[in-house]
Amino acid sequence: MTAYENLRLEIEARIATVTLDPRDPAEALDAATIAEIVAVCDEVQRSPAVSVLLLTGIVRPPGGKEASAALERRLDPERHRPMRVALACREEFHRVPRAFYDLDVPVIAAVGDAVGAAGPEGAAGAAAGMGSNAMADLALFCEIRIATPGARFGESFGALGAGAGAVSGALSGAELGTVPGDGGPWFLVRELGYQRAAYLTLTAGAIDGATAQRLRLVHRLVPPERLLPEARGIAEIIAAKPPAALRLTKRLLREAERTELSPFLAMSGMAQGLALSTEDHREALAARAEDRPPRFTGR
Repeated sequence: MTAYENLRLEIEARIATVTLDPRDPAEALDAATIAEIVAVCDEVQRSPAVSVLLLTGIVRPPGGKEASAALERRLDPERHRPMRVALACREEFHRVPRAFYDLDVPVIAAVGDAVGAAGPEGAAGAAAGMGSNAMADLALFCEIRIATPGARFGESFGALGAGAGAVSGALSGAELGTVPGDGGPWFLVRELGYQRAAYLTLTAGAIDGATAQRLRLVHRLVPPERLLPEARGIAEIIAAKPPAALRLTKRLLREAERTELSPFLAMSGMAQGLALSTEDHREALAARAEDRPPRFTGR
């Protein structure tokens, strides 16, 4: 496996666990971290040993010096030249939603309390709680979200190094004259509908885990100590499925968002033909006939 500096990758029992731990918590999605997120998605996509990705992170609120340095960098006029910003979005930030969207394996986000330090197992860590609003969007890029009551979701896009759960005391994007440029609204509208997405985005408001569950933005709400065990339990259920059929099904779910019924049915038929031709399908039939657990190989 590739060695990373801003995240950790562990692969076990067909589950790839990615723990985000950027060296600079005030710039949680800097160019180096973005490059590693894209690289790890590519590594997972190409690995025949992976059936599901579990995404979490470690909460490290930035210190005063880190936050001040981040603010100084953001005030640098060279960073605000329109062409430079547009290129940075395309070549850096926008690579992240594309990387997750193009993954053929399902992604589960374990979203913990937005402010505070993770324990030894990272149970309080969360993709949404690492000192950047953009990290909250990472959870939106995932198929399944498990969260704690203290998790925070929203389009603050201007928190300037404050924890994503502290947006009520931070400068919002509207106050800073910025927009959510990392693609979050595209996913938020599809998850919540236009009105709720508009409210969260235009007010730069944040909702807690319980509200997110009520709005169906979160699949399951658990106490912090149960966050990773619960997310891993779901990952284990998914990882036990035939790998090729699993990836085909994930792709069909993505296509269902944007494809008319007739071409989608045609795609479904072709995908079914591919699935029925696999060795894993024959193994599933044999295992059922012999009343034993199947042994899938991904072929």
